[in-house]
Amino acid sequence: MQHGSGGATASRVHRERRGDIDNLKVTLVAGVILTHAVLTYADAGDWFYQEKNLGELVTLVVFLPGLVGALFAMGLFFLVAGWFSPPALERKGPWRFSQDRLLRLGLPLVAFMVLVTPFVNELVAYQTEDLHRPVLPFYRHLIGHLDTGPLWFLAVLLLFSLGYAAIRAIHPRSAHTRPPGEEESSGGLRAWHLVVLGVVIAVTSFLVRLEFAMDSKQVMNLHVFQWPQHLALFAFGVLCGERGWLDPVPDRLRRGCGWVALAAMASLPVVMALGGAFAEDGSPDAFSGGVHWESLATSVIEGALAVGASIWFLAWFRRRWSHQGPLARELARAAYGAFILQTPVLVLVALALRPLSMTPELKLLVLAPVAVMASFGLSWLAGEAVARLTGRAHAPSGAGRAPTGAS
Repeated sequence: MQHGSGGATASRVHRERRGDIDNLKVTLVAGVILTHAVLTYADAGDWFYQEKNLGELVTLVVFLPGLVGALFAMGLFFLVAGWFSPPALERKGPWRFSQDRLLRLGLPLVAFMVLVTPFVNELVAYQTEDLHRPVLPFYRHLIGHLDTGPLWFLAVLLLFSLGYAAIRAIHPRSAHTRPPGEEESSGGLRAWHLVVLGVVIAVTSFLVRLEFAMDSKQVMNLHVFQWPQHLALFAFGVLCGERGWLDPVPDRLRRGCGWVALAAMASLPVVMALGGAFAEDGSPDAFSGGVHWESLATSVIEGALAVGASIWFLAWFRRRWSHQGPLARELARAAYGAFILQTPVLVLVALALRPLSMTPELKLLVLAPVAVMASFGLSWLAGEAVARLTGRAHAPSGAGRAPTGAS
């Protein structure tokens, strides 16, 4: 384990709740819920319940931002999780760190796969297909085909976290540290670090998608096609946490990352248009994987966007949105639970809207904010209930903590 003044300072910084990181997590979770609300009506992607009747123009307008976010948002979650893992492991040690992650990430994941996924799938089948079939045989069938749904993130984060703990158990960090402040002058974050990171993500993503195309089905829906980005950003976050990087991001790097992210965003629709994605007979298959220039271009854009946008957002929230009022603090505590509860909330609200004589555009305008507010609200209520039962001011985990491993 790392000792000395530099390590103690970094540990102290991470142990305190960070308003900017909390606000970032709330924004990302809300963005994930909004994206899944769009998938309910857009003829794109995959979700538990879909009507796929949104107009083409509206689909394009609302789906493109979600597509851009899908190329980096979850990776940003992994970066933050990796960044906050070293101080947590330093305080707890590898064994207790692993136990904590198994409880905090593993238990909600198992409960979701065993209880929520079968319930939601059965409910959708009953409401949309009028299937009056025995519940228990269908339940056993679904249990045999475990689906993590959007909680694939917890499964992959748990795997990465346990791997990091195992590495540090075998190879502890060096006891030698630089004096405080020396990191930035002689060994701090450099532009070439970010360039290498982006190139690694682009190359490995293209290679992995030769076998695992984007949005393809894998065991437990674990999104293997994005593991190169997620593992690279998690490992980079760990490196930043151990070396004191990103506290703060240098202004020059922040500005450069912002321009890179903007260029990547602007190039995505251009590449899609050149590849025929918007044509009537167009197909997105070439962008999803395989030996195609479209897949290579998508991987390059993803590498640039995942690095540029992630670093820029971290810096922007640090500079512009680090303040927290009472509402923001409660939303931050409810973010993890909202992420977990979004699936039944979205499906139940969408099914309630299904028989109403409303256009899909209007349904989306109702579903999106209601799902966000209901997910966060139910999570907050669950956290308050746990707090009362345990006699604590706030729930220590589960419904109240965001899935970044920051505790």
